[in-house]
Amino acid sequence: MHIIYFFKLSRIKPSEEIEEAPSTSYEQTPSTSYEQTPSTSYEQSSTLSQPEDSVVVLKAENYLLKLEVEKKENIISHLSMKMSCFRICENDKLIFEYTGLPTRNIFDSLYCLIENININYYPKWKVEKIDRRDQLLMTFMKLRQSYFHTDLGYRFQVSEATVTNVVVKFIHLLYEVLYVTLMKSVPKRSKNKSCLPNCAGTFTNCRIIIDFTEVFAAVPRQSTKTQGLTYSSYKHRNTLKRLMGVAPNGVVTYVSDLYPGSTSYKQIVANCSILNELEPGDLVIVDKGFLIKDLLPNGVALNVPSFLSTPQFTAEQVQQTERIAKARIFIFK
Repeated sequence: MHIIYFFKLSRIKPSEEIEEAPSTSYEQTPSTSYEQTPSTSYEQSSTLSQPEDSVVVLKAENYLLKLEVEKKENIISHLSMKMSCFRICENDKLIFEYTGLPTRNIFDSLYCLIENININYYPKWKVEKIDRRDQLLMTFMKLRQSYFHTDLGYRFQVSEATVTNVVVKFIHLLYEVLYVTLMKSVPKRSKNKSCLPNCAGTFTNCRIIIDFTEVFAAVPRQSTKTQGLTYSSYKHRNTLKRLMGVAPNGVVTYVSDLYPGSTSYKQIVANCSILNELEPGDLVIVDKGFLIKDLLPNGVALNVPSFLSTPQFTAEQVQQTERIAKARIFIFK
């Protein structure tokens, strides 16, 4: 009986030892490896990845900056070849050479007049490659130097069709702004008095000083009718005439339409709109050849240099002629 019981105990003990050994190995060795070794590796990799990320960011920023530099260099290269106001704006000699305007300030003043006007190009085009200031420069270069449109297109790096569109549109625009808007209404006497020069003397009620200018015209020889209409007996050539009026301070305030060279001064005064601008109390100063007194509205005075109807002028006539000449000096400029 005792032998059997001992045998059973001897068989149970080895089994218990077998069961305890794996549990001890499972609780100590793997847990130590899982809790310490992986955490240390993760912290080290995290620490190493931070400088690597910084390097990547710096490389990306460097790449973007290189692209930006290349873009700016292309723009600079483009501007160095392209004709623009930016290239000549600081040189008044170049401004005059290309536009006929004496200074940049005058060019800028003209630009301000059209800066905010809505422009409808032909035929409903959109001109975006060249800005408005350069479009104005292009138009003046065409009027001043008569460059071919191909040449202007090369200078401004646009197509020939764009040049034609811009020049035609801006000539119409300048006509409306400078001629129709500014040169068809004569300032009032009160405005003239606010800036009356000393040379005006006693002519404080002078509204306008008028004279005529003639420009030569090229007329086809085959058109005999046009040849006859434009022939000027004064210039002995084919011309076009226009009436010009200036304020006493020399500012041009009125310009008429063009008329054929054979048209008399009196006919031009009667047909242009200058008479509609005059009011009672106004004084108009003219040259000797202007026999227009009968055309003036009631209450408008005409001041003409004296005609020599006697062997010599009287002292009063000489003084009056000198005063008129001083007042009219701006019309000749």
